[in-house]
Amino acid sequence: MDVEKIGRIESRMKRKGIEAMILRNPENVLYVSGYWPVTGWSILIFKSTGEATLIVPESELIFTRESWVKDIRAYPTEKLDKVWNPYEHFENLLKEIDIPKGSKIGLELSFETIATNNVCGEVSFASLPTFELVKKVFEVE
Repeated sequence: MDVEKIGRIESRMKRKGIEAMILRNPENVLYVSGYWPVTGWSILIFKSTGEATLIVPESELIFTRESWVKDIRAYPTEKLDKVWNPYEHFENLLKEIDIPKGSKIGLELSFETIATNNVCGEVSFASLPTFELVKKVFEVE
């Protein structure tokens, strides 16, 4: 863990009154957690207290060993019995995170460039479905 970097992030969050950041863009998840999302379908919840939670597909659990984050929650990946919707899993796992209703949460609402995920396929990034999910689950600003 880069203690200085994490300290800078915590300090800036506190100055801005941000209770937590929810990150989906692979380069931001990597920058803060040290874990590089393979498929781009991971979420990092980073609180201003320095606590963090990683939500990852089960198939990527092995790659989280590079991260300093201890609270890692996995969800099932695609199966052939139904159409896979990661947002269903995201919603259930996000509901388990303790963030007070009405908190100010930082999200990736824009970006200048985006790095690809490990598999170099379709680029996955935070967009309207992620924003709407966060507003729904946490009832936040």
